[in-house]
Amino acid sequence: MRMKTAFYAISMAALLGALMIDPVTADDNTRIFQNLDVDGDGYISEYEALAHEELPDAFAEGDENNDGRIDMIEFLKLEILED
Repeated sequence: MRMKTAFYAISMAALLGALMIDPVTADDNTRIFQNLDVDGDGYISEYEALAHEELPDAFAEGDENNDGRIDMIEFLKLEILED
């Protein structure tokens, strides 16, 4: 479990750097994502998206791979575009 957490932290740091995201903004958006991911499966479903003021309207745009859900990377990209 510890290795998975370390990998996630490194991966998230690399992602934030590649997307040039301010860590404070990323932390805020990560908390929003975690709050919206009610079932804790690592994705925001269309149903879960209803709890966010702007996400239902932007769901199709945010779901880049068209799998019917938004993962953390898709959410961070979507939130950046809105800032």
